[in-house]
Amino acid sequence: MKHLTQLFSIALLVVLTTGCTHNNGDIGSWFGTWNVERIELDGTTLADYHGQYFFQFQSTVFCVRKVDEQHTDNLENYGRWSEDGDVLTITFPDAKVAYVDFSELLDADNRFTMVERGSRNVVLTRTDGKGRLQRLTLKKIVP
Repeated sequence: MKHLTQLFSIALLVVLTTGCTHNNGDIGSWFGTWNVERIELDGTTLADYHGQYFFQFQSTVFCVRKVDEQHTDNLENYGRWSEDGDVLTITFPDAKVAYVDFSELLDADNRFTMVERGSRNVVLTRTDGKGRLQRLTLKKIVP
């Protein structure tokens, strides 16, 4: 009976430590919520931007969220993300089914280059669908 109890305890511990937030045991540094602190287009900071966009990463699922100024309501879209070296790819496989138009920030297919990367801060650049150099400064707010 003692061995059965120990075996059950070990099995329970394994189940609890490999919960839904793990992807094969490694969720990586992107996991969590990141605030888009600053947006620059062709070297000019958008003056009317006030941090209302948030990026959320889990497994291969990506969520972009826009909150209102009172932070009481939000709009969101879901897609997929992947990382290969210093390239972060964010795609929305069926952009026609998007719940919200985020075209001022993201296109259906986005390939960002990471130009700065810390554990809680990242700077991404890309050329957007309108041919502008876009630079996003992200800060991790929820691990």
